[in-house]
Amino acid sequence: MPLKEKELRPLCFEHHGEMVVDGNSDRRLFFCQVPGCTISYTRGRGYVLSLSALQNETQILPHVTCPSDGIPMYLAEVKPENRSFRLWKCPVCDRILTNEYSLVS
Repeated sequence: MPLKEKELRPLCFEHHGEMVVDGNSDRRLFFCQVPGCTISYTRGRGYVLSLSALQNETQILPHVTCPSDGIPMYLAEVKPENRSFRLWKCPVCDRILTNEYSLVS
């Protein structure tokens, strides 16, 4: 069964903290909880920056897409003991991809 949006638990790719959802929107938008962070995540667009950030900062956003359906994946897990490890999840088909290039159904 595919993940539902309410079950998404994206992490901020910069701070690695769980993002909070804006529950007042038809299109769920997840925000980083760190004060001043301008990173957010949407299922359709992936990671995005606020408009004010686009004007003031130069930042490269991760763009990891699901190899099965092309949907932007979200950062779901990091490991403090392995600082380079990243686990990405697809919000639609439930696939998992790590930066070690293993794909799991």
